[in-house]
Amino acid sequence: MKYTLLICCCLLGLVACNTPEKMLCRSWHAQDVDFDETKLYYDRDLKGKIIQQLKDSMEVTFNKDHTYRLKLPDRYEVGTWRFNATKDTLFTNAEHSGAASKINSLNKQFLNVETMDKNDMYMKLIWAATDTKKK
Repeated sequence: MKYTLLICCCLLGLVACNTPEKMLCRSWHAQDVDFDETKLYYDRDLKGKIIQQLKDSMEVTFNKDHTYRLKLPDRYEVGTWRFNATKDTLFTNAEHSGAASKINSLNKQFLNVETMDKNDMYMKLIWAATDTKKK
């Protein structure tokens, strides 16, 4: 009985260590990006260049205090983040922007989301952790 209780406590401790908040709160670099170029009236060549530019420079850091900092090719964006009740959607808000991101998968190494911003721009993003330490 004593060992069963000990094993249960250890398993609960391991599960508690991997909460969505703890896995999210770190720095991420865009590893893969895709979007609908027709909404922005881009041709395929320009889309490819933009995707490469985003993959080369786009980074985001989510902090424990529910703030984030997003580095884009031409600017930085600072705002707040939160999960929905079931923690399968991530909402971000900044001064002039915001988005809802359906979380397809989240672990300590990768974040895979489908994002719809306030302007109805749809993107698929795969983020790779640049650090694995909790922030």
